[in-house]
Amino acid sequence: MRTLSDAERDAFLADRRYGILTTLRHDGAPVSVPVWYEWDGQILRIFVYETSGKLKRLANDPRATVLVVNHPHEKEKWVAFDGRITVHKDGGIEMAERVFDHYYPDGDERRSALQSWRNLKDKWRLLELKPDAIRSRVE
Repeated sequence: MRTLSDAERDAFLADRRYGILTTLRHDGAPVSVPVWYEWDGQILRIFVYETSGKLKRLANDPRATVLVVNHPHEKEKWVAFDGRITVHKDGGIEMAERVFDHYYPDGDERRSALQSWRNLKDKWRLLELKPDAIRSRVE
């Protein structure tokens, strides 16, 4: 296996994939959950609802990892971002709107969710991870 080039990494991340966000509980135990993400080449962004357990864990310890992996029909490939997450009160719904069509394309029965999210626009938070390290591998 080898490390992905920056161009390979960015092309891989541009495809519709889930990230797996891992945060830490008070006792140090990891908790991993799937998330939608946005990567701009420097910062990884995620949006979360204000009562999310993710926010509670990040308030205690901002260290996190986001792992993005291949689909089962693809060759083994993955990218992991390690760093500290900064939480922003503003920007969550805007990020959700930017990535919505990517995750729920036309014809997806879940598209009605966006309007309900907009109705709660002040309740969404933006998470930003500027990686201390980016790890990747490809078969």
